[in-house]
Amino acid sequence: MAVKLVECPELQDEKLKKKLVYISGPYKAPTIYEVWANIQLAKKYAEKYWKKGCYVFCPHLNSGFLDSVAPEAHFLESGLVFLRLCDVVVMLPNWRSSNGAAAERLLAVQLEKEIIYE
Repeated sequence: MAVKLVECPELQDEKLKKKLVYISGPYKAPTIYEVWANIQLAKKYAEKYWKKGCYVFCPHLNSGFLDSVAPEAHFLESGLVFLRLCDVVVMLPNWRSSNGAAAERLLAVQLEKEIIYE
């Protein structure tokens, strides 16, 4: 069975269409409620870029609340692996409050990725 791709031209952003986008922002927080809020913010921006026609990787949605499954370092490393594959890195408005997001930004700069600051 073949998969048919459906275009949504009213939602497309021709500059970003079909680019691989990585969402970068804080995940960890002092309380589970603040972690949930960080995930929801990342989800909001992931949805925005899906609607623009991008292919989005959002680590918050990929591994949210899976903290006990693997060591934290493994999750952080996996994020950098995916970031290397992406064309564009989207920095969430609160990215400066996160050491992890700052490290992702630094890698994106070193790799000369396109960076969008929300």
